[in-house]
Amino acid sequence: MAGPPGAGKPNPSCAGFEPRNTTQDPDNGYSVGSVIIYGRFRTIDLGDLYWDREFDLMCPTNRVGTVGLYIVSHHGSNLSGSAALVHALQPRVAVMDNGGRKSGSASTFAVLESSPGLEDLWQLHWSASAGTEHNAPDAFIANVEDAATLASILTAPPSDRPPATAPASQARGGSGGGRGNLNSGHTPAYWIKVSAE
Repeated sequence: MAGPPGAGKPNPSCAGFEPRNTTQDPDNGYSVGSVIIYGRFRTIDLGDLYWDREFDLMCPTNRVGTVGLYIVSHHGSNLSGSAALVHALQPRVAVMDNGGRKSGSASTFAVLESSPGLEDLWQLHWSASAGTEHNAPDAFIANVEDAATLASILTAPPSDRPPATAPASQARGGSGGGRGNLNSGHTPAYWIKVSAE
């Protein structure tokens, strides 16, 4: 039986890898990662696995292979999501489970945008730190801020920026509740549903 597509091949993205000494929260180093296979569909979710551990997993050879869906590691934080990982996975679609102010860093978007074969990027929230240069179009964001809130986020100095929330009438996406620390402006909050056939 053949292994996963792309697994065991040399990873050319390892050549440009620069360590980041990502050891702030030791628990993240123990994140459980999963590759889920359904027929020919393959997805990967590595939780909060750190940048430097991604190198251990993917270099010098790609041990995972390619995937159809990449659940963006660490909410799109710049502490994860190296090109050594993402470019070797060659995902067709990525889903970023970021918050308006939680992760979704510009450097993570840059790695995704340069990933070979990436067709679409979906986000849970519009990312204030990525700005207008990197966020996906509104149709690919489950919880979009209203125009006035976005304008104040983009024009205010970082220390004076208002929280990234939106009236419920402005939120879009699938119906759903969600759990966790939701901003009251995103009630109801919307989620992204992935279907594979």
